[in-house]
Amino acid sequence: CNLDDHEAFSLSTNPRLSNLRRLDLSYNEISSEGVDAIAHSPFMQNLVTLNLSGNFFGNDIVPILSSGTSLLHLKHLYLN
Repeated sequence: CNLDDHEAFSLSTNPRLSNLRRLDLSYNEISSEGVDAIAHSPFMQNLVTLNLSGNFFGNDIVPILSSGTSLLHLKHLYLN
């Protein structure tokens, strides 16, 4: 899909996604800024599965994800 940080931010601000349980953003062009938007979005609180494999971020997303106030129910995280 070639989604980037702009689209990740758009997803993170969309209240229609508040019941979303699985989000597959694999193999796009999302960096740590996009991950930060998802991790701190009030509309991503029901996520159980998040796939971020194949994107453009490094180890800097570990503290972003762990501080994410919206990912408290996350059980499956894919980062390959």
